[in-house]
Amino acid sequence: MGPNKFYDIHFHAMDLSHANITAFIDRFVNNEEEVKKYLKKYLPVWLKVIGSIFMPLFGPIVPYSLLSKLLSNKIQEESKVRNLLSFMETSVLYDFLIVEYFLKNSGNKNLQLVSEDNELDVAGKKYNKIVLCPLIMDFGYNYIKNSDCFYDIPPQKPVTSQIKDLMSAISTYYKKDISIGYDSNSVTEFKVTDTNIEKGDKLFEIFPFMGINTENYSIETIEKMLNKYFADFSKDDTKEVRYKKLYDAMGNFKGDLEDEENCKNIFAGIKLYPPLGFNPWPDDQEEKEKKEKVVLLYETCVDKNIPITTHCSPGGFLVKNKYRKYTNPSEYWEKVLADSRFSKLKINFAHMGGDKKNWVNKIFELALNPDHNIYTDFSCNGITGDYYEKLRNKIVTYEAQINDKILYGSDFMINLLKIKSLNEYMECFIESNYLTNNQKIKFINENPENFLFG
Repeated sequence: MGPNKFYDIHFHAMDLSHANITAFIDRFVNNEEEVKKYLKKYLPVWLKVIGSIFMPLFGPIVPYSLLSKLLSNKIQEESKVRNLLSFMETSVLYDFLIVEYFLKNSGNKNLQLVSEDNELDVAGKKYNKIVLCPLIMDFGYNYIKNSDCFYDIPPQKPVTSQIKDLMSAISTYYKKDISIGYDSNSVTEFKVTDTNIEKGDKLFEIFPFMGINTENYSIETIEKMLNKYFADFSKDDTKEVRYKKLYDAMGNFKGDLEDEENCKNIFAGIKLYPPLGFNPWPDDQEEKEKKEKVVLLYETCVDKNIPITTHCSPGGFLVKNKYRKYTNPSEYWEKVLADSRFSKLKINFAHMGGDKKNWVNKIFELALNPDHNIYTDFSCNGITGDYYEKLRNKIVTYEAQINDKILYGSDFMINLLKIKSLNEYMECFIESNYLTNNQKIKFINENPENFLFG
């Protein structure tokens, strides 16, 4: 399967036209629990007490300019939202070119990780390729209510638009190069040119996952989508055959989603997102039609050996608190896996449960069960070296086989809410002394190859 490859199994490529910003804002503005959590963090009890005593005395004489400055500084200090929005304001067309540029050129950032000839050193080995798995999120619009707005039309976010844009971005990556000029700390030039580099000599191989929320479509539409994008997949594919199908299709998208031949093998797997309303296991009686749709999805994934990545952390684009139960691996997902038809579904529980200890325990329990085929990535978690110490300490409390079920993931670009760059996220992992070289190799190469192609 070619040269040594570093797999980032959890990646995002999108711009502001794709994301459901309303859902993101509503998670904080209309979510009492999130507001309470924020206040507890930044307004401890002792500060509330002091404020209640002294504000009546000094509040009236404190100038608004001072308050506004303090507030502005706090927002700049605590929030990396601008870092994320700065990247997302650029067209998705150039995402992969920009990420590659900053990995290979230190520029004024002084954090070059990849040499000009595509070499990346990890755990005593040289890697010549980075494999990215961009995950399309089916933002849909069924659950967003804008009744309090004058323009109260729910956000229209057809997933087909995102598919076209992502595939065009992949095609652009293999046909173009960019150069960036700097003057002091400011960009003075952003230039896009045709490339003379062959596909096989580029740094990235890109195998995206199709996003789908079965709640947003009829069963006929779901069947058509699955047949269109995964027609050539078979559970009898060897790792080499599956890889070749995906590699040969990579970068060749012609822009026509109605041309079924054009759409074969452009996706490596399926991305599910319960916080936006995807119910993994609807009730048989009350939600019969919804149940039939997820059964069709899972049957197809089993029959064609299609890997699934599902969001599994309490964070993210959570539009309603009740949808958190859909994400919990101990509730609906355990029911899915208990059905003998779907016990071998290949699932990556992304984010490793976030900060929910009982979720992490359940994921590890499912991953070690030989009756299942479960993996988990630690995307968006590894933002400091301390995380890998916690991960190591968690791993040693389980059987050694758990090391075969863990996947490296960055959650770029969403991780820009927590860290400055993909470079820093990768460096944090590469430089960690808490993981052995063998563990690192498994997480970035052996395990993701099994998950994607095995």
